[in-house]
Amino acid sequence: MISPDGSQVAFERADDIWIVDSSGGRTRKLTTQASFPIWSPEGDRILFGSDRDGRHGLYEKRASGSQADQLLSETPVTMTIPIPFGWSAEGRVVSFSYIHPERSYELLILPMSGDRQPTVFLGTPAYEGAGTVSPDGRWIAYHSNANGQFQIYVEQLPRSGTEWQITTRGGSRPRWRRDGRELYYLSPANEVMAVDISTAGDAVDFGVPHALFQVPFRESPVQRNVFDVTADGQRFLVNTLVEGSRSGSITWVLNWAADLVPGTAR
Repeated sequence: MISPDGSQVAFERADDIWIVDSSGGRTRKLTTQASFPIWSPEGDRILFGSDRDGRHGLYEKRASGSQADQLLSETPVTMTIPIPFGWSAEGRVVSFSYIHPERSYELLILPMSGDRQPTVFLGTPAYEGAGTVSPDGRWIAYHSNANGQFQIYVEQLPRSGTEWQITTRGGSRPRWRRDGRELYYLSPANEVMAVDISTAGDAVDFGVPHALFQVPFRESPVQRNVFDVTADGQRFLVNTLVEGSRSGSITWVLNWAADLVPGTAR
């Protein structure tokens, strides 16, 4: 995932979390036995899920690595590791999901102050997750297969009971642009899509989704983050397949001028 200022990337490798500059370079390990990193709005902390020490929960660590990991919210061990997806821009709430043994994926909201007790935003037999909070903290975009195919929806936060279905041809893993005026998501054809959106007042208005580009994404559970976007919507980070490297040979041609047809050299 991309840091708020676009300068760093946090990623998961072999159940550990690493950080690297977005321009490339050496990676540094932030923490172990951890998954699904997301950045705080200020870019100074990383939130992640873990089942370390037999405790499932959401943990936090300073991106500098200067402090020990801190358990923010523990979830029942009967659930899977919690998967955080979004941290509202003002830092008030975090959205996350886990698998409930009776109701499939649930979408929950964790307040980042007070007693930090999560509440279920959506908990039905359908797969509902990948919830990301809008930059102003008033809305949440998520995907659900309640109607058979994964589609993108937007609802108010706290929930009002009214939902707006943004897609009709399938969609998953929504992301907001920093100004809240555009949503990005993944189509069933592995296209990164964009749709203009307005959340003025208590209603949602949106345009016609259009494809930005297609990428051979790695196959992964629908709850995982597979792409991210910078605050201005101009650069994307994608988790894509890497073709098998082919080591080509280098051929040195010596005295090449001698092979030219007489009269052709210039």
